[in-house]
Amino acid sequence: MAPIGLIRGIPDRITLTECFARDGIQSIDRVLTTDEKLAILRRIIAAGFDRIEATSFVPEKIIPQFFDAETVLERLREETDAELIAFVPNAKGMQRAAVAAQYGAGPDAALIVVSASEAHNRKNLRRSTQETIQEHRRAAEIAQRSGIRIIGSISTSFGCPYTGDVPVERVLDLVRHYRLIGATEIQFGDTTGMANPFQVRHFFSRVLPELDGLMPVAHFHDTRGAAIANSLAALDMGVRIVDTSLGGLGGRPPEQRIQVSGPTGNTSSEDFAALVDEMGIETGLDIDLLIEAGRALVDLLADPLHSHIVHAGRVRHSPEATSVAAG
Repeated sequence: MAPIGLIRGIPDRITLTECFARDGIQSIDRVLTTDEKLAILRRIIAAGFDRIEATSFVPEKIIPQFFDAETVLERLREETDAELIAFVPNAKGMQRAAVAAQYGAGPDAALIVVSASEAHNRKNLRRSTQETIQEHRRAAEIAQRSGIRIIGSISTSFGCPYTGDVPVERVLDLVRHYRLIGATEIQFGDTTGMANPFQVRHFFSRVLPELDGLMPVAHFHDTRGAAIANSLAALDMGVRIVDTSLGGLGGRPPEQRIQVSGPTGNTSSEDFAALVDEMGIETGLDIDLLIEAGRALVDLLADPLHSHIVHAGRVRHSPEATSVAAG
C-alpha cells in the first residue's frame, strides 16, 4: 500500500490567517459595532495570530458591516504588530487604503480578487474578468506607490456553482496576471466548498511548480463539510499558509446569496488549529485562548456557529499516541 499522503507531507510549522473580521462577518446580517469587532480581535491577537484579515474597503452602502474600516485599522495599529490585511474591491477602494496609509493606519497588504469563472465573476463583481483585470492594474499602481503589498485572490479555483469545474489552465492564466502586477501571494479560493482532497492534491501538483516565488495561500469554505480535509491536503502538497475564521464564519454577504444551501463558512480557526496542534504542527497559537475567543464569539452573536471544539473541548493525546511511528 502506498504511504498515506498526509503523513508523507506533514510540515513542522504553518501560518494561519484569521479571517473573522472580514470574510467572517460579511456573511452575517447583524452589523457589529467597532468595539464589538475589536473585543474579538483582541482575543484573536492574544491567542497568537500575527496575520489577520482585518476589514474591507467595500463601500458601506454595499456592505454596511464595514462602515468603520479605517477606524478598525487605526485602532489595531495602536495595539498590535500583527500583519493586517484588508480586502480592496477596486482602485477607488485602494485609494482609501492609500490615504489611510499616509496617516499610519493603512493595511500591510491588500487582498484583491478575480474569479476563475467568468459567470461567477459577473455575478460576484458585476463585471467581466477582463474588466476586473484592468481594474487590478489601476489598483496595483496605487498600492505600489503607497507601500501596500498585493495578495491576489482567485475565487472558484476549485469549481464554480454556476458552470462546474474550472480548468487549471484558467487559474494559471490569472496567476500570471497577478505576477505581472506585482502580487507576492496568491490565495486559491474554494468559494462555495466544491473541492475534495484528491482534487486539491491534483490542483496543487499542477499549480505550485508554476508560482515562481509567489507564496500560495489555501482558502477553503466548509459548505459540504470538507474544509479541514481539503486544508490538510493542501498542507500535504506544500502549502504553508491557510486561511481560517473564528467560529467557522464566512461566505458571501447576505444580499449576494448564491445557489448553494447551508452554511458557506470558512475553515474553523479553532477546529483546524487544535487538530494540527494534536498532529505536532506548530502554529504559534495558544489553543486554549483561541477556544475562549470562539466561545466569546458564540456569546456575542447568540449563535452556536460552525465550530466543533468550542462545544466539545480539546483532546489531549500523549506524544506516543500521536507520533507517526506509533501508527
